[in-house]
Amino acid sequence: MKKVYTTAIVVVSLAMLTALPAEASGRRYYNGGNNGGVNGWAAAAIGAVVGVALGAALTQQQPSANYYVQPAPVYQANPNVYYVPQQVCQTTQVPVYDQYGRIVQYRQVCAN
Repeated sequence: MKKVYTTAIVVVSLAMLTALPAEASGRRYYNGGNNGGVNGWAAAAIGAVVGVALGAALTQQQPSANYYVQPAPVYQANPNVYYVPQQVCQTTQVPVYDQYGRIVQYRQVCAN
């Protein structure tokens, strides 16, 4: 808040200094009077434009460079995942023999 008040005081001071007429008496008498052909309204307009430009430049908000701004997150769509279908296994039963040649059990195996 202190910065705002300081800026406002500077802007008002500059506006008052540029708006108030300043007599440049050294030029007045050598150039035939009337301040060298520039009337008072033109000088006031130039002063007002300069005052507005200075006020805008001083009150412009600029972030200080002593903090870190995190970048915005980037969201990416999930990649398309295509599943290759497995071969369908056709099971058959195969007999399992013991050491004497007898069928002990049947086991399912893939016939493909």
